[in-house]
Amino acid sequence: MNDLNFITQKKKDLKFPIAFLWLVLLISLWLFLFNLKISSDIDDLNTKISQREADISILKNDPKVQVYSLIDINRNTIENMEKRSKITDYLKHVDAISKKYEISFDNFDITNGKVSLQASTQSSEKWIAYKKINKFISEYRKEEFALLDLKFITNFEWMDQIKFNLEFDIK
Repeated sequence: MNDLNFITQKKKDLKFPIAFLWLVLLISLWLFLFNLKISSDIDDLNTKISQREADISILKNDPKVQVYSLIDINRNTIENMEKRSKITDYLKHVDAISKKYEISFDNFDITNGKVSLQASTQSSEKWIAYKKINKFISEYRKEEFALLDLKFITNFEWMDQIKFNLEFDIK
């Protein structure tokens, strides 16, 4: 088993190459078995995936699921329509504002998520007209439970009474 090296005239030891060969064979065998296990796991997962896809296709044919998917697709449109359908809430809110700040509102208009009004007020025994407006503008913007966001007021008409246009964004 030992060969003689012609140059050095020493016997060659074959223990290390044989040990290295066995190590490579053992690692190769372990990798082969590991690959078989992974392949079987992949096959199991593929069968489970195909089962789930079949279940999904069966569920897609269910009318209840079809309705849900339509609702889910059109969720934004439905929410916008729901906000617009709360007109009575907005009218009650505007009426409450009118009573609280002694301002009368006319020409209620709701379009594309915006409420437009024409406001007017006169001086009374309690308040001067411009102080009513000042109180309304400063306090309403700070109110936590307001249904509407008050936008910037561009102009006022002021003679015996103050008139101005208001525009609110629906929260």
